[in-house]
Amino acid sequence: IDGVAHYGETKRYYNGLKGVDLGLSINWAPMNVGAENVFRVGSKFAWGETEPNTTGSWENYRWYDSSINMFTKYCTDARYGTVDNKTILDRSDDAAYINWGRKWRMPTEEELRELITQCEWKVEKVNGIDMLRVTGPNGNYIFFSAVYGRHWTIYLDTTNNNAAKCFSFDAQIQWIRFWNDYRDCPYFIRAVQMRD
Repeated sequence: IDGVAHYGETKRYYNGLKGVDLGLSINWAPMNVGAENVFRVGSKFAWGETEPNTTGSWENYRWYDSSINMFTKYCTDARYGTVDNKTILDRSDDAAYINWGRKWRMPTEEELRELITQCEWKVEKVNGIDMLRVTGPNGNYIFFSAVYGRHWTIYLDTTNNNAAKCFSFDAQIQWIRFWNDYRDCPYFIRAVQMRD
């Protein structure tokens, strides 16, 4: 690892980081955006923001005008703001793409469902740290920190423009679920990468 990002057409690197082929439709990052290694949880982002954000308030949310209580981007209903009918994040608003480079992006709900339904999730201790090992059909694996994790997808909630789609799990994997939450909430991002 040389500390330099590599964005070559045939390579899948960020600071020496390669996407992991789990035998699914997409390669998965081995750690969250903003993490120094797989044992760190990484940075939290509001949906559609590319800088870390831990405040979780509409006043500081990039795409919300608190003076009129309306959204300025990603809106399908005039009751919520300026309608642009954007339901998927532009690359310029995708924290994975902006922070890691053009081969990376935030996942879709379908890609996360594939990760959940086609992989084995198991709690294990690695170097004394509780981790969730997610093993793909081909035997390759990635880790998630075994904490109460919430991660964004790339999709807006079109039934309630206040929210976007996310998924979460508990430390013992008693449940893994999809849901919608307020866009200003600070959540983690696990990036994906197109396969060659």
